[in-house]
Amino acid sequence: MKIFVISLRTAETRRAEASEQMARCDVAFEFFDAVDGTAGHADWFSGIDNRRFLLNTLRRQPKPQEIGCYASHLSLWNKAISLDQPVLVLEDDFQLEPGFAEVIGGLEPMVNEFGFIRLQSMHGPRAPLKRLRPAAYEVRRHDGTTLHYLSDPPLYALAYAVSPGAARALVLASRTLFAPVDKFLQHTWIHRTPIYVLDPPVVKMSPQAEISTIGDRTRKSRNPMVNLSRAIHKGIGEFHRLGFDRVQFARMSDSGRPQFGKSK
Repeated sequence: MKIFVISLRTAETRRAEASEQMARCDVAFEFFDAVDGTAGHADWFSGIDNRRFLLNTLRRQPKPQEIGCYASHLSLWNKAISLDQPVLVLEDDFQLEPGFAEVIGGLEPMVNEFGFIRLQSMHGPRAPLKRLRPAAYEVRRHDGTTLHYLSDPPLYALAYAVSPGAARALVLASRTLFAPVDKFLQHTWIHRTPIYVLDPPVVKMSPQAEISTIGDRTRKSRNPMVNLSRAIHKGIGEFHRLGFDRVQFARMSDSGRPQFGKSK
């Protein structure tokens, strides 16, 4: 399984640290030169749905760096399709945890079976109402590692492995840009790709992540009508999420795999 690290060509410090970590693990990888989003979206997306982007982010349009980040991941999903094999994708502000090399050494069959497996933490901030149900469900245990199905995937697309089949579904759903890539991945009912995660995680964010290459995204709309529309939009999304979850639970039962167990 090929490993790609998304990184700007000019990110010399991040590239040096990434190379050093991979060398310590004796893991082969390639840098993928991150897409420059300042040229616009036309080469990657048929358009930008600014209304949905506003409802998803409270910002009226994506920053060029967000376009470039999404396009970079999209390029690697297409790479998985063209190679006809899973790929492992890392953003360059990663920090490898003990056991990384051992886990990825046996990861490919699991990715082919489950499609999309996240390698960073399954925990993240959750809205109060979402805390009324589990964010993850245990699927399988093996050699000290547990695979969970994520009903409520956290943000960030720092580290994951994706199969060609899952990549096709993600590419198909990415014709129009309506959210940053990590928020897009949260919308499982739209791209129809279940998200799984390994625990304990073998990748976490490095201190480099404190200096974002995307820039400030704190300026958000305070218009009460926009916020009301956003609340309705998110409520509809949660309804669709529950429906998507039910389909996954039924497939799990029909396939003869172990039944889902609730996780925290």
